[in-house]
Amino acid sequence: VPPKVPARSTQQPPTPRTRRGALSATTAGQPGTKPQPQPSVGGKPRISDEGLKFIMGAEEYVPTPYKDEAGIWTIGYGHVILPGERFDKPLTQAEALALARRDVERVVNPGLDAVKVPLQQHQADALGSLIFNIGDGGFRKSTLLKHVNAGDFDAAAGEFGSWNKVRRNGVLRVSTGLTKRRAKEAALWRTGRY
Repeated sequence: VPPKVPARSTQQPPTPRTRRGALSATTAGQPGTKPQPQPSVGGKPRISDEGLKFIMGAEEYVPTPYKDEAGIWTIGYGHVILPGERFDKPLTQAEALALARRDVERVVNPGLDAVKVPLQQHQADALGSLIFNIGDGGFRKSTLLKHVNAGDFDAAAGEFGSWNKVRRNGVLRVSTGLTKRRAKEAALWRTGRY
């Protein structure tokens, strides 16, 4: 029986999570083809299939509930188990991917809606990976977003590394996994190489 998940405090910012793992090309897009950018919605950037694949490369597939590095109940590809959610059987990879897509709609897209300047697709995907991990609220308050909206993309790239900590027992600590993930996101932002 999966554990009962306590409600998360609304007074603390979301804590970044980290995972290792990869998603095969056949589960995130068509094998051997370059994913096409997703259409924007109302002129707002959206994450592409390649961006989702990038996120899945950082979020390990775990079919049963577990506590992540920050002690947050999680399942699938980094899905934070919400109050009232129950997972009575292990998730298949397809179910975990569907849950991740819903998380993109629920968490990533609202964060991307705060971007007020045009982005290239790889930049939207780099931001999408960050938002998937830190949450929409943290992103909206970030210096990184301020730099993006000011058009200072070099300064924005330098801010990814600021989000490399997890809160454990009330103390923020540097996470090696998040440090590596932020470096990959910053590199994607700068170069467009997935």
